Amino acid sequence: MNIVVDQEIEYIKSQQQQLNFVVLSEDKNKIIITYENQQLAFTITNDGFQTETDFFETFESMLMNVFPSFQQHFMNEIMKKLK
Repeated sequence: MNIVVDQEIEYIKSQQQQLNFVVLSEDKNKIIITYENQQLAFTITNDGFQTETDFFETFESMLMNVFPSFQQHFMNEIMKKLK
């Protein structure tokens, strides 16, 4: 996988409202977000998303694994687009 870090940062910023998270901090490729009052710090690399303990290939898979309630929200958004 080859992620363009700057493009991914812009994508993440653009998805805040739709996916119900807030970008608290951005420093080059290090991002901190909050979702349902929980913070998550991660680093974007050309290969994916690195949290303190885990690696994920996509932003959405990281959110679904770190925040279990995000799975349902994400599936609801997908279903809206399929209608």
